[in-house]
Amino acid sequence: MEEERDVIIVEDEDGQELSLEVIDYFLYDGVEYAVLVEAGANVEDDDVDAYMMQIQQDGEDEIFMPVDPEKFDEVSEAYLAMDEEDEDEEEL
Repeated sequence: MEEERDVIIVEDEDGQELSLEVIDYFLYDGVEYAVLVEAGANVEDDDVDAYMMQIQQDGEDEIFMPVDPEKFDEVSEAYLAMDEEDEDEEEL
């Protein structure tokens, strides 16, 4: 059974609506982030564009914000390292 994912609607630079599915949540340096792909995308495909957003709480609502460009590489590397650790543990 395929698990249901959270879907958000965002606007791209051209004002077009884009449906994104959250494929993972993670904490880094005390901040929550989400990794997203276009809704319906096959995440096993190496050619899938992935997006990363910071999650901020506004009462009970979650607000998805772009990651600060100055921190993007740092946060991406941290996520990839965590993901690699998870894969190593699954192989044991």
